[in-house]
Amino acid sequence: MSAENENGAEPRDRTKLVWGGVILLVLALAGVMWGMGRAAPAVSEARVRHILISVSPTAEEEERNEAYQRALAIRQAVAEGESFSRLARQYSDDPRSARRGGDLGYYPKDSFVDSFEAYVWGEGEVGEISPVIVSQHGFHIIQILDRRWSRADEFQQEIRRRTMEGREAEEAD
Repeated sequence: MSAENENGAEPRDRTKLVWGGVILLVLALAGVMWGMGRAAPAVSEARVRHILISVSPTAEEEERNEAYQRALAIRQAVAEGESFSRLARQYSDDPRSARRGGDLGYYPKDSFVDSFEAYVWGEGEVGEISPVIVSQHGFHIIQILDRRWSRADEFQQEIRRRTMEGREAEEAD
């Protein structure tokens, strides 16, 4: 015997509608979470890769010069079109990043040693290959893959840009 409602018709199965709503809700939430992840970070961060030729700060001058010359040769190879990733895997003394072609991933601002930090957040442009950078760890060849600026840093850059434009206009007068 089948269940009938008071009109004499069988009740409708609404399970498909409920599951359809649940799936739509999950997709909407995933979209919102993805969008939030793409928003400006609270702290500026950069994705960087590097090749490290390590040398001790107490190393003899000859050893330091040899390491520097190796770094220069590797940098020249990269500049001539050799694969940065391949050279990092082959020559970098940073075992953690060398496996990944020198990729350090994203790091927040003020995470690197001073000379490295100065290049990543000051002198360097996304995509370009650095000159050989010296740090207490040795010699670095750096490539900035991406930067994500925080709102505060974007604002500070805009102020700096406007200040420079104002100075240039004053000098022109």
